[in-house]
Amino acid sequence: MKKHKSITILLMCMLLLVSVCAGILFGSVNIAFKDILNCLTGTDRSSTSYILITTVRIPRVLGGLFAGIGLSCSGVILQGVMNNSLASPSTIGVNSGSGFAVMLAMIFFPANSFTLPVFAFCGALITTLLIFFLAALSDSSRTTIILAGITVSSFLSAGINTIKLLNTDITVNLTSFLIGSLSGLTLSRLILPCLCIAIAFFVSLFLAQPLNMLGLGDDIAHSLGLRVSLTRFLLLSLASILAGCVVSFAGLLGFIGLIIPVSYT
Repeated sequence: MKKHKSITILLMCMLLLVSVCAGILFGSVNIAFKDILNCLTGTDRSSTSYILITTVRIPRVLGGLFAGIGLSCSGVILQGVMNNSLASPSTIGVNSGSGFAVMLAMIFFPANSFTLPVFAFCGALITTLLIFFLAALSDSSRTTIILAGITVSSFLSAGINTIKLLNTDITVNLTSFLIGSLSGLTLSRLILPCLCIAIAFFVSLFLAQPLNMLGLGDDIAHSLGLRVSLTRFLLLSLASILAGCVVSFAGLLGFIGLIIPVSYT
């Protein structure tokens, strides 16, 4: 079983590497493989190919890579915490909270792209705290958290639609944000959110055992000495960081945090 799992992980890593290379090689403009090597090694910095690769394709590939890492890891955490295969960042309202905060940043700080990750993280974290608070008013169970998340998500979606109606200046560029897009990314815009995603991802690896204990049920986790409420809160906060950072540069990408954990398990 362990050997089969190792082979699967190795194949997935190879497929990821192939996907990264394909993202750099292929596009609307054909670039020779020799020219790509010259651009990546820095020997050709004045050509159109170098500008295209460094300003369009590499940021787009890195954005897709870290978006996949952030949303899939967030989905795994949420499904483990809730013990529900339908849980995802969009299910409990984390994406909606982050998206609402990003839209506020677009209104108040339209020329400052560095505020987007900060607002996205704050929106996701505040939404998570609100959901956890609403659930704590009753019993903090998995079902209560999901129901609270759906309720909060509905209110935030209404807020997003209200902003669309009241502020027509951002409505033109809002469609790609609402459906998710990797176009227009720059390396400077990716530095902060990708760094946060990488840190949160490695932190989540150390919380894998508590996450597995939560999957056994609250009573068993309590008997094993786990502080269930605190652990659940920490994991939900970590999931909100991962999802919020992705929303800040890729928009409201859907289903990744739901499909990838389900397909793996």
